[in-house]
Amino acid sequence: MAMADGYAQATGRPAFVNLHTAPGVGNGMGALVGAWHNKTPLVVTAGQQTREMLLLEPWLMNVNAVELPKPSVKWSYETARAEDGPGALMRASAAALLPPSGPVFLSLPMDDWAKTAGGETPARQVTGVTLQHEAVARPSAGDPPRLLFQLASGGLGFGLPAAIGIALAERHTGRNRPVIAVIGDRSFQYSVQSLYTAVRHDLPLLVVVPDNHEYTILKSFAAQKGTPNVPGLDLPEEVTAAAREALASGKPTVLQVSITSEVPPLL
Repeated sequence: MAMADGYAQATGRPAFVNLHTAPGVGNGMGALVGAWHNKTPLVVTAGQQTREMLLLEPWLMNVNAVELPKPSVKWSYETARAEDGPGALMRASAAALLPPSGPVFLSLPMDDWAKTAGGETPARQVTGVTLQHEAVARPSAGDPPRLLFQLASGGLGFGLPAAIGIALAERHTGRNRPVIAVIGDRSFQYSVQSLYTAVRHDLPLLVVVPDNHEYTILKSFAAQKGTPNVPGLDLPEEVTAAAREALASGKPTVLQVSITSEVPPLL
């Protein structure tokens, strides 16, 4: 989810994410909240058990699929018929792009994919709306590309997969700018599995991980007074050469940087 968030932010176009039914949506909710606050155009789909099984509420069924992702989506819908799938996807694309942009959600029973879609009129009507809003939302050739990306909410685990999505966007748009992600050691561990994607796609990505050998933020919450200098903003000189080498390699690289273990007050 966060990877798609970064990709959509970097390209200015909606990204599509397909999740497992209820447990998968639940696992993605933290990143979905981030996408909502980022106002990122995402079309999030999730599987649902076959229609003939829904009455029995089988394992992995999303009992109330439309309500689960709320209020962190602009629109949430489960198709009533297989024939509604194409039109629902078109409407989802339009809704995600319509300012203010943001994520939308579709629940799709898995037996619908084996059925033939019906009439084309609703899909064709929504396509016009989609293309109109896409033209408004897409950055023009004269717009300077963004240089800084960050999360608008405070959830952990966004930075690494988002940086991978941005690196993919840089490749697909032809800009090919190097991507550098600075991620705390705890947040890095939250989504370390996303490195697999960076390696699989051979992305030129540098991940800088400041490491103070402890969970300092929790200690900071214990000392809530004072206004100290913020530590850890200056990288040691020896990091420069390592960073240049990592960027020149054209490979995903993790650079762990030791910083002070001093516990600062939060205020």
